[in-house]
Amino acid sequence: MFIKDTSVVPWNGWIYHVDATNTDIKTFNYNVLYSMIRDHCVANGAVIPTEQEVIIQLCTNLSIPCYDGESPLVNKFSLGIPKPPSVGCCGRVGIV
Repeated sequence: MFIKDTSVVPWNGWIYHVDATNTDIKTFNYNVLYSMIRDHCVANGAVIPTEQEVIIQLCTNLSIPCYDGESPLVNKFSLGIPKPPSVGCCGRVGIV
């Protein structure tokens, strides 16, 4: 499974929930998300998820275009569930 375009930020950022600590890890920069999750888990003695586990949770919970192989994943994005405008690279709404 993969995310089609990580440069387009979901309207409320990239959010990953760590069940073991009941904490949401949030950033507007996808490239630092996994290291933030890893650092949080290490600091709190929680099991570090794999990058694929993180992607699966993101694709399940966020309205983003994801693919399972070559097929679009059925998720909030593909179902057209209403969502606010996405945030572009610089934090500006509507600029992608």
